[in-house]
Amino acid sequence: KMAATSQAMDEARHFYVMHDYLREIGFEPAPMDRAPEALLELVLRTDNPAYKLLGMQLMIETIALTLFQTVRELEVEPVLCELMTYYERDEARHVGLGALALPPILPGLSEVDAGRLWLFQLRIQLLLVAGGLTMRDAFAILGGDQAAMQLYSFELERDVYRRMGHERAGRGGRADATRGLFKMSRAGQDRINR
Repeated sequence: KMAATSQAMDEARHFYVMHDYLREIGFEPAPMDRAPEALLELVLRTDNPAYKLLGMQLMIETIALTLFQTVRELEVEPVLCELMTYYERDEARHVGLGALALPPILPGLSEVDAGRLWLFQLRIQLLLVAGGLTMRDAFAILGGDQAAMQLYSFELERDVYRRMGHERAGRGGRADATRGLFKMSRAGQDRINR
């Protein structure tokens, strides 16, 4: 609960700092596209702790890490890039919360519940792909390579799952540490990136 409260404070700080930054440079953000909005609604409206940890901590926060790193590396604007360094640090901690809190839940899932979790994650993956398509023009203008971003995001996800498995291995539960999670092969990732 303390980690979740800390995360809520981090996210509030991210919001108001970014809001003030954008206002200072005279930029008025457009309303969110439907796919990212649907993704956030899906994750925010669930009361299931496993769904919430998976969706928010391991998926949305991983995408945030990828976006923030990309913006920083593109050197879009010095102040913004400096902000991204702080945002990335916070988001990495948020992913860590999910990596620690989710594995103890997964071994207790029934086959049906594991399947439902898998389907929930698949829905998130599809909305992430759709959301990425809505940002194509923006990243083209900035010079960002979305295929490289996607590969980096997949690598982060694989690393988190691997760490979750290693953490549980000492407790006899490595195989169950990622039970019910949607895992995409490298070949599948390559097909998506074409």
